[in-house]
Amino acid sequence: MIATFNAGNKRKTIHRHLFLPKDYTGKPTSSVFKAWTDAEVLAHLEVGWGDGSISDLELGFLYGAEPAVSG
Repeated sequence: MIATFNAGNKRKTIHRHLFLPKDYTGKPTSSVFKAWTDAEVLAHLEVGWGDGSISDLELGFLYGAEPAVSG
């Protein structure tokens, strides 16, 4: 998952952070995808940036859906 957000006190700059699935083991056969919620991401980011310094938080996925194939 990719978190895109504005952060900082003096000037708000756009940041992007990659979040691996929760409890990720790195093993492709035993890992279960557990997505982060908006609240969890916000809480995690505010630990480093400070309370109330994160704005315009958007969560998305690194890869979207595969394009449809005609034919």
